[in-house]
Amino acid sequence: RFRFSVVVKREVPARPSPLPTMAVRDPVTGKSEVWLDATKLALSALGVIFCSTALIIYNRWFLKDCTHAPDPSTCKGWGFPFPLLLTFSHLCMISAVCFVLVRVLKVVEPPRITQSAFMRGVVPFAFLVSAEIALSNSGFLYLEASFIAIVKCASPVAVYAVSVLAGLDGFSWSMFGIVSLISGGLGLASIGEANFSLKGFLIVIAATFMSAMRITLSQILTQHGPSKLEVVDEVTDKDDLFRIEDDDDDAHTVLVTSSSSSSAAAASIEKTSSEIQTGAPAGSAASAPAPPNHSTADLSPLQVMYLQTPVSALLLLPLALFSAYEHLPGSRFVNDWDFMVATCVIIVAGVGLGLAMSALNLQFVKLSSALALTVVGVLKTAVTIAMSWWTFQNELTAMNLGGFGLCILGVVLYNCEKYRLLAGS
Repeated sequence: RFRFSVVVKREVPARPSPLPTMAVRDPVTGKSEVWLDATKLALSALGVIFCSTALIIYNRWFLKDCTHAPDPSTCKGWGFPFPLLLTFSHLCMISAVCFVLVRVLKVVEPPRITQSAFMRGVVPFAFLVSAEIALSNSGFLYLEASFIAIVKCASPVAVYAVSVLAGLDGFSWSMFGIVSLISGGLGLASIGEANFSLKGFLIVIAATFMSAMRITLSQILTQHGPSKLEVVDEVTDKDDLFRIEDDDDDAHTVLVTSSSSSSAAAASIEKTSSEIQTGAPAGSAASAPAPPNHSTADLSPLQVMYLQTPVSALLLLPLALFSAYEHLPGSRFVNDWDFMVATCVIIVAGVGLGLAMSALNLQFVKLSSALALTVVGVLKTAVTIAMSWWTFQNELTAMNLGGFGLCILGVVLYNCEKYRLLAGS
């Protein structure tokens, strides 16, 4: 005979120690992991501010044409007035980098999705990405970088409006008051802008709404799946609300875009509830090939960029060629060999700057909180305005700064309200 006995142990929760616990230390360096994380966060924030500001200054300087300036000798600009061609070049090079990372270095597994998911998710998203970047870069032909940064601060207005139209957010008077405050600040800054251009202003506003549509599509695809698109098609015109983002905004998929600082901070709360999962490393793949995904919600940011950037480039190619064929053949960018080589080097440098901003933004989003994102967004916009004034010596008026202050106050209130609603749900 065998006698079996069952012993039941009850685990008693340990009482919290009255003394503060020691910070966990890294076994290699012996340093506190809290200080390591704080250092990484600070360096990432500084890198994001630097790269974002440098990219906006770069776009304005590279696209600014000084041939018709009152005093060309004091005008600061390379004079490449082909923003669509610049965007197309950037997308092609980013596509090549993603191909190397995915197919050659195998940083992540090659994405496998169904044709339906590709057509309903990737293609509309690619259209919005190319449209947003092209419109943002086109705005630099007409407006100063500092004013574009102020306009991009109003992105919560577009995000909230599109979200309400798509049925993702309900109308609330508190949010309506906040977006009205931001709109009032933008109107005040526009009235005080010395070099205001209505055409440029409308172009940048259109780019802001494209970014809002990308954020809305990201929420639809990651929270509700493909079925939600059927509802959106009834609410809006067919392909108006699409995006798989990260942002890229500023946004996980932060391509070589001139999107300003606070737009990423304002969109960060939207992205809190729609994080895209990271793909598995190359060495962890099973022996049998994985079945194709039926949606894009499980793709990593790099996999999304791998699928999206070639489509964005192809969609933009006809417009890029049409906008450049009349003036580019007879310009010095083609006839002057040295100038052409220097232009190509500058374009490649812009791609490197954009990719660096993407990597730093991903790292910062991973380590930070909503409050940190908001603070860094405000700092980025302020630094961009200051550096634009210092670089180009453009005029800043008291109404400019007053409108900027109202926009920033509205952005902070908007993020706090979104965070409160998310925490409550």
